[in-house]
Amino acid sequence: MTLFLSLSFSITSYASVSSIPLKNSTEELYQDIFSTLLDENIQDGLHSYYKKFVQYDLFDIKVLKAIRPAGYRTFGFLLKLQVRPFVGAHNTIGIDNITFEISPSGVIMKNFEHLKSFELPPYLR
Repeated sequence: MTLFLSLSFSITSYASVSSIPLKNSTEELYQDIFSTLLDENIQDGLHSYYKKFVQYDLFDIKVLKAIRPAGYRTFGFLLKLQVRPFVGAHNTIGIDNITFEISPSGVIMKNFEHLKSFELPPYLR
């Protein structure tokens, strides 16, 4: 007698980054490359929320999560970043999480989550 067992499950490959990459590491290099490539998309998300031009530092982006929802060696990704926008001489105005869907077709902002606001000095209001 032969017994066949059928299993159905979804494979998700992901990385959760809990620390800053080591200085001059390959991970830091790749993070800087895709942060630079996503700069316009990040600016668009921040502009949509704040309704004005704000700045942020590329080196200060935190990668919270990188996921391959369809599994190993597929080329669709979900990338969750944390950004700290500022105005003036680095007066932080908020902390925001932005999730992007990245595929060969392009980049789509899937979620913008404003976590915290900071009060501006009177001369910047």
